[in-house]
Amino acid sequence: MTDEQAAWLHAQIDEDERTALRVPEKDRTWALDGTIHAGNPPDDVVDWVYIDGAAEHMALNDPSRTLREVAFKRTILDIHRRRADVYPDSAGWSSDNCCHGCGYEGDCDDPVVANVNDCPERRALAAVYDDRPGYQEMWGEQ
Repeated sequence: MTDEQAAWLHAQIDEDERTALRVPEKDRTWALDGTIHAGNPPDDVVDWVYIDGAAEHMALNDPSRTLREVAFKRTILDIHRRRADVYPDSAGWSSDNCCHGCGYEGDCDDPVVANVNDCPERRALAAVYDDRPGYQEMWGEQ
């Protein structure tokens, strides 16, 4: 069984990473006042952002932060995946498509989320990318 949602999410996260890694000068520090500084620690002002509202957005979403977020999202996806992907011997079990990360209830190991596509963490991750090609409305938050 393929997991289209997970494959699509991984592709979106990979694109975020590629975009962040394309920034040529990673030693730049983007400040809330619109200035861009060189060096580490920040030294001289080397550029300015002139678009209203863009400076704050850029400072709060610089490439370094994006790369940390990419790593975090990959960790979440690694935890929240099909049970059969974690325990291949479970294939054929009635709930092998349930979310491994969501856990189980009671003594009978009933899955908390019967289908990994209903996992609240994965739905939240997918909803972030609802403006990208390939997004399916059923993947969003409920």
